[in-house]
Amino acid sequence: MKVKKVKDWCDATLTPLAWQRIMIRLLPEFRREGYFLHNINDESTLSESLLAHINRTLADLYQINLPTQLK
Repeated sequence: MKVKKVKDWCDATLTPLAWQRIMIRLLPEFRREGYFLHNINDESTLSESLLAHINRTLADLYQINLPTQLK
């Protein structure tokens, strides 16, 4: 899944800074996958493991999960 889909969903569903909050919180996981803040862009593809981390973070921070149709 592309970053843009998740980012747009966060902006529309949560708050405009939700995606940035998630990225900062998951920075170690992004780094393990070879992503750094300066090279994550809308066309970057998120792995299944990153999506799982994002879902857990959404549940922790906002008590919500990514919708299945988004995936």
